[in-house]
Amino acid sequence: MIPRPYSSFFLFPFSFFLLAFACSAPVRAETRAVPNAYPTIQAAIDAAADGDVVLLKEGVYAGEGNRDVDFKGRKITVKSETGHGGCIIDCRGLGRGFVFQNDEGPSSVLDGLTIVGGFTDASGGAIFCSRSSPTLVNLVLIGNRARQNGGGIAIAGGGPRIGNTALLGNVAAAGGGISFRGGDQTVVNCTFNENTSANGAAIYCEGGSLTLCNSILWGDKARAQLSIGLNATVSVTCCTIHGGPAGVRGAERGGLFWGQGTIVMDPLFALPGDYHLQGDSASVDGGTNTPPGDLPARDLDGGARSQDGDGDTVPRIDIGAAERSRVDPILAAAPVRLEFFGKEGGPNPYGEALSIITPAAARSSGRSPKIAHGSRSSRRRAGRSGR
Repeated sequence: MIPRPYSSFFLFPFSFFLLAFACSAPVRAETRAVPNAYPTIQAAIDAAADGDVVLLKEGVYAGEGNRDVDFKGRKITVKSETGHGGCIIDCRGLGRGFVFQNDEGPSSVLDGLTIVGGFTDASGGAIFCSRSSPTLVNLVLIGNRARQNGGGIAIAGGGPRIGNTALLGNVAAAGGGISFRGGDQTVVNCTFNENTSANGAAIYCEGGSLTLCNSILWGDKARAQLSIGLNATVSVTCCTIHGGPAGVRGAERGGLFWGQGTIVMDPLFALPGDYHLQGDSASVDGGTNTPPGDLPARDLDGGARSQDGDGDTVPRIDIGAAERSRVDPILAAAPVRLEFFGKEGGPNPYGEALSIITPAAARSSGRSPKIAHGSRSSRRRAGRSGR
């Protein structure tokens, strides 16, 4: 008698079960460290799968593979380990910082970087988005240029979300800070300062819609901070805008919706080039706690939002990229960096001293408050005392 093939009957369902289990098992996301494991940002992105994190160690990133970086449609996060202050993408006038041009969505995230020196003959000096909707948060874009549109960021279609970002000193023919063409855009808690353009020093918008909330547009170099082109609608809520409605060009076309809480008073930045707010700024606690897309938990510097900066016991978010601390600094310095020099061929590191005399110490000693670099003997030995 030939046995019936029960073994084959049971083997097929079991094999199918194993295959189904293997296909449904979650893939563990990986953290890809640059430059520890990958020499460049692009190399890490090329190796990444959806859900991965490309983690940038503190430092300055320049050269091939660290500029004109393309996400290539991946649903990944590229972020710094220590925040924007310690991670700088230096394009050195040779290209953009990042490109999104492969239908990226909100799961493609760029977080916590500073991008400087970007340049393009086209649009988007630091970041260019074409028909893509990435998440761009906690960024500082400084001194980027585009011959056409968007010295800092140029967006052609799609709907990126831009939040907790400072755009400072960027230049373009239209939209010194950001240029929008089509799509539905959201800008929340951003600061625009010292950007330059003949057509919308901070923002230029043509076609589509822009929701602008909890943001500062101040001191940008043109008659209009915000320029509205054809077929565009812009909704402004709880913003500080230089000149108020007079600082908006193209409003007569009917595309401007001026919401509640907008301030036309000087935001009182701490220092030239420093976008943090002074304690008596009207922008402190001037925002809305219900912006589009929910309230960010942290500000650009990583501090908690809604700190009740004006002390009225009602916590409200500040307008702009950074939340004001309840503790005012006793010392502030404007230079981006402080350089020390030593004699060529001398010891490395060369001995230097930086002394700070506080007002209290000055009163007790009878001296004037000052900041002194080095001592008389160290300056003489160094040959160059620093700058």
